[in-house]
Amino acid sequence: MSLAAWCFLEGIHQIQQELYTHHPHALGYQLGSPKWWSLPILGIGALIVALAIRFLPGNGGHIPAEGLAAGGPSSPTILPGVILAGLATIGFGLVLGPEAPLIALGGAGDADDQPGPP
Repeated sequence: MSLAAWCFLEGIHQIQQELYTHHPHALGYQLGSPKWWSLPILGIGALIVALAIRFLPGNGGHIPAEGLAAGGPSSPTILPGVILAGLATIGFGLVLGPEAPLIALGGAGDADDQPGPP
């Protein structure tokens, strides 16, 4: 689980570096990205999150208004949607902390370890 959490956080860092440092530089903006740069990047990130919520299991994670306890343990089947939505949200610069996707990642790993009904 620690390796998976590190990979998630490192992935976020690499996405942010590519989108906000390397791509503007490659397109000729030598002094950094222009002020308008984040608008299309945020739009693309929001589109990826919307697609993950719509087409992948898990609806992109729990609903924050319901609190963390409302969802119960995560199922491994929801991880692709939650991880993709988390990477797109945080990596593309939308405001969200990495806690909820990391909790879902850890909870899905623990779901296999929990005893079933007798």
